[in-house]
Amino acid sequence: MPRTNVLRNADLFLCLAVILAAGLVLESPAASETEKETNTSVLKEVGGVQFLVEPDREIEKDPITGVLMPEPLDRYVARKYSTLKEDTETRIKDLESKIADLEKKITSLEDVLRRPLIPQAVQEDSTY
Repeated sequence: MPRTNVLRNADLFLCLAVILAAGLVLESPAASETEKETNTSVLKEVGGVQFLVEPDREIEKDPITGVLMPEPLDRYVARKYSTLKEDTETRIKDLESKIADLEKKITSLEDVLRRPLIPQAVQEDSTY
């Protein structure tokens, strides 16, 4: 197998390993708590009225009728989506910077491998 293919395979493996490791490192406890919260509902009491809603969904007063009600579902989903999108973009930027750093390291290692070998103080064996 030519040396270039070995380096490409090693590069791909290294990039994959970094992406997987970065995913584990970037996962914060807050993210796992949010995932747990999305599967549960809580009983919130506001103004003597109880609501069974998601933990981060707000209870608000309707401006027209004055009735307390949970935040409209479309606004709640839009807010959750924008938060998720921001988190994803942040993770993407972090991963891209880590990949760029690794590419620099790989390039410098390839440069070292391309240099000609210079013999160091070779001694002859005259024992025979």
